Amino acid sequence: MRGALACAGVALACSLPLPAQGTAAPDALRIPTLREVGRATGLGGEVVLCAFDRAGAHMLTAGDHGDFAWWELDSLTVLARHPAIERNVTAIALHPREPWAVLACRAEHATAGAMFRLELGTGEVQRLAQRSAVALAF
Repeated sequence: MRGALACAGVALACSLPLPAQGTAAPDALRIPTLREVGRATGLGGEVVLCAFDRAGAHMLTAGDHGDFAWWELDSLTVLARHPAIERNVTAIALHPREPWAVLACRAEHATAGAMFRLELGTGEVQRLAQRSAVALAF
């Protein structure tokens, strides 16, 4: 099994060794291996959040200035960059089948936030709700 993750702007490839044929090793006993495959940067700062598509082929990153980048992971190519909607992005989640994401943002020094839909290809933004979130999932 293979995947990817980002931590402090470093893109890592992750592989989880499969158990030998005929054995049933639980996932908790298998240790993933990580290797750096590149460094991701935002438009004006470090990457603070990321989300991966289910195939592990693409990654959406949010920078500390609120900007977004849509990556192709095999080549670490940025396919699209989108400017900030709000500066403080608190959560992102990719739709499992369609090319869009839900973003949760909080205005600086505010307790309230907002949730948005971002079209990954066009950058079109739609406000979904006027509420905060610290985690999103489909």
